[in-house]
Amino acid sequence: MKRRPFFLLIFLSSFLGIAVLPTPAMAGYKEETARQVFEKLIQTRGDFGLPKPQFQFVNHEKEVARFQGQTIFLGVKAYDVCTTFGADSLNALAILLAHELVHYYAGHTWEEEFSREFAGTELPNEVKDSWLEDEVQADLWGGLLSYSAGYDVRAVAPKFFPTLYKAFGRDEDLAGYQKLADRVTLAEQTGKKVQTLLTYFETANYLVALGMFEDAQGYYELILKEGYRSRELYNNLGVYKVMAALQLFRKSELPYGIPVELDAESRIGHSTKGGSGATPMEERNQLLKEANQYFETARNLDPGYTPALVNQACVQALLGVSVARDDQDEAQMQYLQAQLLAKKAEREARKSKTAMANIQVLYGLLAAFQGDQEEARSKWEKANTSLARTNLEILDKGAFASTGERLPRSNEREMIEDLSLDIFLRTYESSLEDLESLQAAGQSFKWGRSRSKSKLEHSSVYLHLVSPTRYAVLQVTDTDYQGQTLLGIRMGDDREKVLETYKTPDSIVPLAHGEFLVYPAREILFRLDEDNRVVGWCVFRMVKP
Repeated sequence: MKRRPFFLLIFLSSFLGIAVLPTPAMAGYKEETARQVFEKLIQTRGDFGLPKPQFQFVNHEKEVARFQGQTIFLGVKAYDVCTTFGADSLNALAILLAHELVHYYAGHTWEEEFSREFAGTELPNEVKDSWLEDEVQADLWGGLLSYSAGYDVRAVAPKFFPTLYKAFGRDEDLAGYQKLADRVTLAEQTGKKVQTLLTYFETANYLVALGMFEDAQGYYELILKEGYRSRELYNNLGVYKVMAALQLFRKSELPYGIPVELDAESRIGHSTKGGSGATPMEERNQLLKEANQYFETARNLDPGYTPALVNQACVQALLGVSVARDDQDEAQMQYLQAQLLAKKAEREARKSKTAMANIQVLYGLLAAFQGDQEEARSKWEKANTSLARTNLEILDKGAFASTGERLPRSNEREMIEDLSLDIFLRTYESSLEDLESLQAAGQSFKWGRSRSKSKLEHSSVYLHLVSPTRYAVLQVTDTDYQGQTLLGIRMGDDREKVLETYKTPDSIVPLAHGEFLVYPAREILFRLDEDNRVVGWCVFRMVKP
């Protein structure tokens, strides 16, 4: 049974091109840059159960970064230290601000007490245990928060703290902070774990792009087990449940693309679901109800979080479609609930052109599900998005309409740094630096990564293995990779060149800061940034149920 690729209208924490922090002479510009990073971290955290913390830029020689009450303070000099890291400047700044934000959201108090009572002294035994626990949490969650917001702190973190301490003229003791030796030791202890969890993020996002939704869920649940919370995490988990449920509908029941997917073209073009073999209605309804719980949790963190509102409305609409054949009254109740949630989302999303268009698509779906084709046409024409235009084509030409040119499979295989993934698969146990046995989302699986053992300088290999008949091996380029793909695509090429060369992708997965273009026939996917430029690609082999 073929699976249908999906295009997710959610913000998946993923990967950025390199961002450089400017170093202007005017302190006002510095403050604005730091404030933008601060606001981005807060929005990514999405926890509005507490008062929103304030930001204050301090021009004081000894000020580094701290929180007091509801305010995060950042010193101008600390900002300047961050600028010394060049391409990693924004990432370094995110380390400082995310660390303090975690202290605030987690309700830590030791830092204020330490700064006030124990500055420049050995940490007393009575607060040492509490301090250690809080600092580990702030380092771990701060790294995840930064990465979720688009700041990849992995490379800069190990060298950041020694540079910070030295810049303030104290190689060992820095007032208001623990001793450098303690700080570096702590950073080393938590650094590997942060690295692993961030790579879980990376692995999960590629599995989403490849349509292995249930497998991706396992990695997100591993991150949740560490106590890290964000509205995006819960929203993504809900989307995976919706994706699983969508594959249990017959094409005749659900011909249209919904706003948790944008690439309806590929689903329509490749789906072979027909009138037999459908999973019982109870199974997909259960998946949809589980998805709704995740979306509700995301909204508890941020009641006005538009993606979760839209996704909840989609769940209600799908529940209506699911029961329509057996109970029209129940279906109408579900459609009404979807309509109410869509209106609430519309109130929250008035400043977002994209969100408003997606809501119009949803209104059109609700009209189509209830037999009002003219109203559906009106809403989709108003939305004028790729998904809306595809749904209009379905409305006119039927459920199995298909558009877009796709390349056929080729005997030549894509490679990065001349590594054959087929050979790697035969020798993976001896090729991996890390190989872990994990358990999450009700399944056991192995995860590993390789670089040095495979003599890779500008890429990494990740392995996700459930069984010999369910796995994915992913080779991912670094941002500095100077090679090219089999058909000549390089870093920095624009979206149009990719589409001209590789034609219509099977799925397009939007990220928080770009998108994936996925080509299963060629076993390659491209990562684009916000400027629609190639910032990396992944060559893969996979087998999925």
